[in-house]
Amino acid sequence: MICCALCTLLLLCCAREKSVALIETAPPIAAPAAEPTSSTEPTSVANPTSAAQPTTIADTARPALNVQKWTIDGVTREALVAMPNASLVASTGSPVLFVFHGRGGTARQVRRSYDIEKLWPEAIVVYPQGLRTPGRIMDTAGKQTGWQVYADVVDNRDLKFFDAMLASMLADARADANRVYSTGHSNGGGFSYLLWSVRHDALAAVAPSASAVPADMLTKPLSAMHIGGRNDSVVKFALQEATINAARACNQCTIEGTSVGSHGTMYGSRVNAPLLLWITDGKHAFDKSCVPPMVEFLRAQLRDASKMPTLR
Repeated sequence: MICCALCTLLLLCCAREKSVALIETAPPIAAPAAEPTSSTEPTSVANPTSAAQPTTIADTARPALNVQKWTIDGVTREALVAMPNASLVASTGSPVLFVFHGRGGTARQVRRSYDIEKLWPEAIVVYPQGLRTPGRIMDTAGKQTGWQVYADVVDNRDLKFFDAMLASMLADARADANRVYSTGHSNGGGFSYLLWSVRHDALAAVAPSASAVPADMLTKPLSAMHIGGRNDSVVKFALQEATINAARACNQCTIEGTSVGSHGTMYGSRVNAPLLLWITDGKHAFDKSCVPPMVEFLRAQLRDASKMPTLR
C-alpha cells in the first residue's frame, strides 16, 4: 500500500510539472527586462522575413495573434500581429495599421486599449513592442519601454524596425501599399508624428493621441487625426494645440470645420489631406471613444485619395 501511494504521488508531480511547462511556452509579451547587446543572428534588415516563424498566442477574449520577430542590428524586435480572415482580403490586399504603445507600455496592453480588430476585421493590425528608451522630459535615463520621437537618435532603431515590419507586411501578408496607417498614444503618438515627418511617402494617414511634436517636423501634407484631452497634465494641451496648428497649416486646411460625432471636428484640405480633431475634456489616459471615428476616418484615406471622407 505504501509503495502504491508513493507511485501515485510521483505520477501527480510529473503531471503537474508537464502542465506548467506547457503553460510557460507561450507567455504574453511584456516589456523586455533589458535590451540585448549582442547576437549571433544576421544583423541585416534587407530580408526581415528571415526571422523566426510566428508563434501563436492564445487569448480567450479576442482572436489569436501571431508574435512575429525581426532582427534589427543584432537586436530581436517583436510585435503582435492580427491577420484578417482570408475571406476578408481584397484583391488589392489588406490595409495595415501600426499601433504604438506609450512610455512604459506593452504591445498586449495597447491592443486591449484600442481593440481595433473588432471594428476593422479586414485590416492587418500590428502592435509592436518598444525597447527601453530615454525620454525627452520624463524617464531621461531610459528605464521604461518607448519609442524615438526624433530622427537620428538611438541609431534610428525604431525607424528601422518600422521599415522591417512594413516590408514583411507588404511582401508576405498581402498588405496594400496604398493603405498603410499609424496610430499610437502619448510616446507612441509622438512616434506616429515622426513617421509622418520621415516616412511620409509610405503612409496614407496617421492618428496620434495625446502627443505633440515641434512644428517644423510637419512639412509634407498627410491626412491625419489628432486625439487630445483639454485637461492633459502630461502632454499639456497647449503643446498639442501648437502641433494641431502646425498640422492644419501643413495640410492647408479650411478655416471652418464640420462637426463629426460627439467630440470631432473635420477640416477639409486644399491638397486632399483632411484633418480630424477628436478633443474631449479628458486627461492623459487614452480615450476609447476615439476608436470608432478613427477607424472610419482611416478607412477612407488612400495615398492617392482625391476625395475628402464622409463621416457619420
